Amino acid sequence: MTDSAIGGVRRRPQTAAIAITSLVVAIFVFRALPGRLWLDELYTVTLLRADSLSKLWAGIVLGLDGNPPLYLTAAWLVTQATPSAISSVVILKLINVVVTIGALAVLYRLARRVASPLAGWIAVFLLAALNDNVVFVALELRAYALYFLLGMLAALFQQRLIERGRLFDVAMLALLDIALTLVHGFGILYVACIFLAGALSHVRRGWRATLPSLLATLPAVVALACWIPFVIRQTEIVQPYSWIWPPGAMDLVLSLFPSQAALWLAVGEAYGIVLLMVWLRRHGLAAPPRAIGLDDRWQPQRYFALLALGMAGIAGSIWVVSVANVPIFVPRYFVPQMLVGFALHLLCAELLIRCARHRFPRRDAAFGAIAIVAAPALLVTMLLVQGPLRERIPCLDAQGGLFEAGFVHGDMPVIADSPHVWLPRLTYAEHADAYRFPLDWEVVINYPNWARGNAIDYNMMQRIGRWAGLSSVMPTAEILNAYPEFLVIESGRAWLHHLRQTHDITAERLVEARDAGGRLSCTLWKVTGVGPRR
Repeated sequence: MTDSAIGGVRRRPQTAAIAITSLVVAIFVFRALPGRLWLDELYTVTLLRADSLSKLWAGIVLGLDGNPPLYLTAAWLVTQATPSAISSVVILKLINVVVTIGALAVLYRLARRVASPLAGWIAVFLLAALNDNVVFVALELRAYALYFLLGMLAALFQQRLIERGRLFDVAMLALLDIALTLVHGFGILYVACIFLAGALSHVRRGWRATLPSLLATLPAVVALACWIPFVIRQTEIVQPYSWIWPPGAMDLVLSLFPSQAALWLAVGEAYGIVLLMVWLRRHGLAAPPRAIGLDDRWQPQRYFALLALGMAGIAGSIWVVSVANVPIFVPRYFVPQMLVGFALHLLCAELLIRCARHRFPRRDAAFGAIAIVAAPALLVTMLLVQGPLRERIPCLDAQGGLFEAGFVHGDMPVIADSPHVWLPRLTYAEHADAYRFPLDWEVVINYPNWARGNAIDYNMMQRIGRWAGLSSVMPTAEILNAYPEFLVIESGRAWLHHLRQTHDITAERLVEARDAGGRLSCTLWKVTGVGPRR
């Protein structure tokens, strides 16, 4: 199949496919915009309410956001420029969608350097259709879309620098590496990965050929060194123990292929790649392995392969550290490694195209037109049949409302001992002023295995209460002194249990909420008496 597969007579189906896909994406995004924000997004919104950049940066350094300040600074500037009549949350979400589409476009540009345009076209739409992380980063009001875009741009400009060696490419790569370092705590790992993949892909040219890339990478190292003192302060928020559990083997697999469809497709693609390579080799259509490994003509392919292996290696290394020593593995921290799944799609599509071109040369145009239409059709189908893949606010009733709403009238405080429960209610509940978050250090110390989030919840709520001036964040002693009666949402945390262990209480169960699997998730209690333990 020729490199002009997307062109000529195929322009019309391509244009129609893009138009229809764009319309469906717009409908999907429009449906997703009104959804409630979950805890991490509400932390973002809280920080963006800062009245100055210095106030915002003070909150970031306190650990109210665990990443460097690039995304929140940019988002804060956007909110300041947004007219009050327009929701800044909607604007930021739309920007994230555009940024994610931009990252996919950059992936396509990168693919054009290593495969045919048609293979790149197929791979992009397969990634968007079957990798749930694409929808996640597009709709999440966090730094992940920008993180994805910067990672792909840095990868593209590294290859451009190798190809052209211009001062402009050095400057652009340096800026992108700095931005990638300052957008996420793991960004520097991808900066190093991109540099090493580029250096190893043309190692025969000698060390001097690597100097421009090294020059572009060093400013990111300096930026990291400047930020490290603030990272140390941020990490104090997870003391005395982390909220992250040691990961299992499937956590690593699902970080690379985050859905059953993506995982099974990856297995099928790997098997298909082996069969296709054997077929091509038997027919004398495969390049010699020595040429692929050493010939300059194959440098882009070597770079892309090393990039995918390196990004998978980052996740694998962090997983090993998390299992053996300190748990720091969270799948969403590795957003740029969506390139790994993309690389599988791209290689399989390219090999299939080469086999089809050799086996059915007269049907080249027909196969190309089918692929141009089929790949977007898969994405359109997936968007139409699935709902937005978003974090769900806990403790809801069967209709999606707050399960305790019928008992909350604003005349009695409601204690919610989990930020996941408390902050959404502070934002969306009809009687938001009634909700309180209890600060209790004894719960943190005495129940480390009851809920791993006890420590970070305490530190986060204490700091955000002071930073934002939230009077609804109160120590347990103040709650007991101020309110003789109150409601409690028990959602798996240890606060009410500890209260029962240390006090004599009178409590009545009012209502329960169950999760999608029918398991008890939340209980509303009415506490009418609290006295000293006898």
